[in-house]
Formats: sequence, C-alpha cells, structure tokens
Amino acid sequence: MVNKNTLLHTKIASYIGRTLRDHFGKGPESVYVSLGHSIITIYLKNFMTPMERILLDQQQETTVLEMRSILMENLIPEIRAHIKVSTSMDIKEFYYDWNLENRTGMLVGIFKEHEVQSNEAYSKKELLHQKIMEFTHKVHRRPQEIESFLINSRTLIIIKKGVLIELERELIKMGFKKVLLNAKKKITKNVHDRSVTFFENLLEREISEIFIDWNFEEDKDIAVLILKPKLIDTQ
Repeated sequence: MVNKNTLLHTKIASYIGRTLRDHFGKGPESVYVSLGHSIITIYLKNFMTPMERILLDQQQETTVLEMRSILMENLIPEIRAHIKVSTSMDIKEFYYDWNLENRTGMLVGIFKEHEVQSNEAYSKKELLHQKIMEFTHKVHRRPQEIESFLINSRTLIIIKKGVLIELERELIKMGFKKVLLNAKKKITKNVHDRSVTFFENLLEREISEIFIDWNFEEDKDIAVLILKPKLIDTQ
C-alpha cells in the first residue's frame, strides 16, 4: 500500500512538473520531492528548454539565468500557495539554484514551523560545521550560526546565518543585489569545488552536485549537497 507521504510527494512533484512546463515551455524529466525538518526540497532533472540550449551554445549563460530568475519570481507565490494547501504549512523562505551543465535544479522551501533541532545528528556533523566555518572564512564573513540536516540519505542541507559583510550590505542598498548574488554564487561554488574531496572524505560519500542560494533580507545562505548513493542505498 502506498503511504500518505509518498502520495503527498507524488502530488507535489506532479504539480511542479506541470507548472514548470506551462511557464517554461518544457518541464523537467524527473522531479524528486523530500520533506524533513520542516524543509521541502524539490530536485529537478533534465530541465532545459530548446531555446536555453541554443543560448548556452552561444555562451549566453547569464541570459538564461536572468530569464529563469524572472519566471521563478512570478512562480514562487503560486508554488508557495500550492504547497501550503498540500501540507497545511506556510513557506517562510524560498530558495532555488540551477546546474545548467547538468540540466538540473533545486527548489527549497523552509516552513515557518522550522526550528533548530539540536538532537538530530549524523556522523561527523560537528566536525563538518567546524570545517565549513574555516572554509567560509576564506571568502566570506565567518557565519554566526550553522545548521545542517540530512533530509534523506542523499540530500544534505546546510544553512549559514550572519554571513554578510558591511560592503555587501551597502551594495544591496545601492541596487546591486543581482550582481552580488551572481558573484557570491560563483565564488562560493569555486570554493566548494576546491574543497569537495575533503568533504567527501569527511562524509564518506561522493558529492554529485551542490546548489547554493542566498536570502539577503534574512542574512543567510543555504547549500544543498546531493550525495551519491551508498551501495546499499536504493533510489
């Protein structure tokens, strides 16, 4: 018998696939929904329109990201409303990021009910937080707080709070929010790429993808690590 959680995940996945197809002209081939710790993650696979492929062939990645940003800003209220109806919970924060090379994407909603659950742990969690502090300090402000959660066996969420420096705050006030966001994503992903082997050894898992987004108003960022399955894991 299919349980209620599976039915809920399937319902939300179907809605997301249909909605993206209606607005982008082509939806993702696969949508994977996970719920845990009052967080919802929506992992998109093989999501790329024919027009976007042409633009990427012409080295127009920035144009593709800007187009997606415009569409997503219009879609987010609708997605929030649908998820509220499905889960009876309000999404307080919404994040998204793309891996255009892999044709994947990640949508993340943090519900208002979310609280730090200090009793939830996984292997080497505290050491991971310590190393994130060290790596982050090389390119950004040392975060005031870190939370992390394994949403499922293959999805690790890392949330850092208190990460903006005064220069970045001023740039946001001056209207350079998008420029700053793109620059921070590029720099942070480069740092993650250089550090990926270390974190794989620490987690004893290979990392297949990393998605990153910021909430400048709340002064926090979120990273989603997609882990490759262990031999005993099943999709």
